[in-house]
Amino acid sequence: LLLNSSYVMVKEDRNSTHSLYLRHCKEFECHPQECVLEQLGRAEDGCLNLSGNSLTIETCMVLGRVLSVDTNLQKLNFSDCVLTDEDAKQVINGLVQNRGITELNLKGNNLRAGSCEALGRMLRHNHSLQTLLLEWNGLGMWDSSFSVFMQGLAANSTLKHLDLRSNQITHDGAAEIGAALKANHTIESIDLRWNNIGILGGRSLLSILPHNRTLLTLETCGNNIPDDLSKALESTIKRNGDNRGLSQDYEIKTQVLTREIRHLQNEKQAQLSEMMEKMESEQEKRKKEKVDVNHKLGQLQEALSERKAAYNQVVSKLKLTESELALAEQRTAELDSLVKRAQADGALRHEKMQEEMKAEREDRFNAENKMLKEISALKETVHSQQMKIDELQRKLETSQNSFMEIRDVNTRLETELKLKMAETDELVQSEKHRSREALRDAEDRRDRDLLKQKQEHDENTKQLRDRISKLEKSRLELEEEVSRVKSQALQEKMAAEDEITSAKHRIRNEEEQRAKHLEDKLRLVQQSKEELTSYVNQQTSLANQLQGNVNTLTLENEALKRRVDELTQEVANKSSEVSAAVLRTKTEMGNQVIRLEAENASFQEVCAQKGKLEKKLQDKSYEIEELRSEISRLQQECHRMREDENNRMLVLQNAIQNYVSSAPRYVGGSRSGQDLNRSAPIPSRDQREDAF
Repeated sequence: LLLNSSYVMVKEDRNSTHSLYLRHCKEFECHPQECVLEQLGRAEDGCLNLSGNSLTIETCMVLGRVLSVDTNLQKLNFSDCVLTDEDAKQVINGLVQNRGITELNLKGNNLRAGSCEALGRMLRHNHSLQTLLLEWNGLGMWDSSFSVFMQGLAANSTLKHLDLRSNQITHDGAAEIGAALKANHTIESIDLRWNNIGILGGRSLLSILPHNRTLLTLETCGNNIPDDLSKALESTIKRNGDNRGLSQDYEIKTQVLTREIRHLQNEKQAQLSEMMEKMESEQEKRKKEKVDVNHKLGQLQEALSERKAAYNQVVSKLKLTESELALAEQRTAELDSLVKRAQADGALRHEKMQEEMKAEREDRFNAENKMLKEISALKETVHSQQMKIDELQRKLETSQNSFMEIRDVNTRLETELKLKMAETDELVQSEKHRSREALRDAEDRRDRDLLKQKQEHDENTKQLRDRISKLEKSRLELEEEVSRVKSQALQEKMAAEDEITSAKHRIRNEEEQRAKHLEDKLRLVQQSKEELTSYVNQQTSLANQLQGNVNTLTLENEALKRRVDELTQEVANKSSEVSAAVLRTKTEMGNQVIRLEAENASFQEVCAQKGKLEKKLQDKSYEIEELRSEISRLQQECHRMREDENNRMLVLQNAIQNYVSSAPRYVGGSRSGQDLNRSAPIPSRDQREDAF
C-alpha cells in the first residue's frame, strides 16, 4: 500500500507539472513542443533535461510561467540549447520566484548582456538555487552586465557551486568576482578555468580571499597566472579549509562541553532532588516514630492507670478487712462484757443460790465447759483474722514497693528516652548541616575549577589561533615578497637580454640562488609551523587527559560523598533502632541495654570509618592540588616555548631583512631599461620593512 501510494503521489506530481505546462500553453495559445512533453514525462526524479533541444520563444515563456509556480522540479538542464537572449531571460525570470530548483545548467548557450543581468536579478531574489553551471557562455565580454551579475551573487545566500569556465573573463571581471566574494559568505567552490584573468586578476583575487572564509575550492588553470601566484591562491584556499576544520572542531568541542555541563547540572539537580526526597522520607519516618512513641506512651499510661485501678481495689479490700476486724473486736468486747456480767451474776447467784449451786453444779460445769470451748473457738477465729490482717499488710507493702519500683523505672525510662531523642536529633541536625556544607563546598570548588579550566583553555586556543594567523600572514607576505622579487628579476632579465648575455647568465644564477634560499627559508618556516601545530596538539591532548583525570577525581569525590551519606543514613537507622529498643517492654530491658552498648560500639566504628573517609578526601584534595601545580608547570612550558618561537621568528625576520637590504639593484644604461625602471620602481628598504 505504501509503495502504491508513493507511486501515485509521484505520478500526480509529475502530472501536475505536465498539466501546468499544457494549461499555460492554452493560455498563450501556443502549440506544446513534443521534446518538452517527453522530458516532462521522464522527469521522475525531479530533473528536467532539455539539453541539445531547440526551444521557441513561446515555449520559453510557458516554461518561465511554469517554473515560477511549480515546486516539484529540482534540477534544470538547458545545456547546448542555443537559447537567444530573450529565451534565456524568460526562463531565468521564471526562476526568480521559484522555491524548488537547486541546480541550473546553462552550459554552451552563448548568453548575452540581458541574460547576464537577468541572472544577477535571479540570484538576488532566489533562495533555493545551490548549483549554477555557466560554462561556454562568454559572460566576461559584457562588463556592466557582468558587474550586475556579480552584485546579485554578492546578495545571494544559498548558492554554493558556480561554474564559469571558458567565459572570457578578464582581470576586471576577476575584480568584480573578488568584490562579490568579499560580500558573499555561503559559496564554497568557483571554477574559473580557461579564462583570461592574468596577473592583475590573480592579485585582485588574492587580495580579496583573506576576507572570505567559506570558499574551499577555486580552479584557475589556463588563466595566464604565474605559478607562485596560483600557489598563493591555493594556500589561501587551503587555509580556508583548515579554518573550516578548526571551526568545526571548535563547535564540536563546545557542543560536547555544553552537553557535559548540562549533564552535570542535571546530575546535580537529580542528586539534590534525591537528597530532598531522602530528607522528606526521613522526616516522615521521624514523624511516624514520634507517633509510635506517643502511642506506646499512651499504652504505658493506660497500663499505669490499670495498675492504679488494681491498687485502688486492693486498698478498698484492705479497708473492708479493717472494717471486719473492727467488727470482730467489737464482738470480742461484747463477749468480754457478757463474761463479766455472767461472773457478777454468778457471784450474786452464788450467795443467793448456794443451795441451788450444789444441785446445778453439774449443769453449770457443763455450761462452763461449753463456754470455754466457745471462747477458745473465738480466740482461734481472732488469731486467724489477725494472721490474715498481717498477710494483707505484707501484700500491701510488697505492692507499694513494686509500685514505687515501677514508677522509678517509668521515670528513668522517660528521662532516657528524652535524652536519646535529644541526642539523635542533635546528631541528625549536625550530620545534615555537615553534609550540606560539604556538598556546597565541593560543588563551589568544582564549578570554580571548571570555569578556570574553561577560561584557560579558551585563552590558550585564542593565543594559538592568533599565533597561527600571524604566521600565516607572515608567510603570505613572504610569498608576496618572493613573487615581487621574481617579477623584478624577470624584468631585469628582459632588460639585460639585449645587452650582455653573460650578465643575463649571472643574474639568472643569482636569482636561482635567491629563490632556492627563499624556498629553503619558507620550508623552514613551514616546518616550524608544523612543529608548532604538533606541539599544540600534544598540549591540547595533555590538557584533555588532565581534564579527564580531574573528572575522575571529582567522580571519586562524589562517590565518597555518597558513601558518607550512606553512613549517615546507617547512623540514623541505628539511632532509630536504639530509640525503638528503648521503648520495648520491661522484661527486655536488660537485653536492650546490651544491644544498645553493641550498637554504640558499631556507631563508634562508623565514626572511625567516617574519619578515615575524611582523610581519604583530604588526600584526594592534595592530589587535585598536585595536578593543578602540574597544569601550571605545563602552562609555563608553553609560555617558554612561545618565547622561543618568538625569538626564532625574530631571527628569521632579521635574516630576511638583511637579505632584502643586500639584494642588488640593476640600473640599465639604455633607454628601455630606464623606462622599465620608471614603470616598475624598486621599493626601498624602509618600504619593504613596512610591508613586512
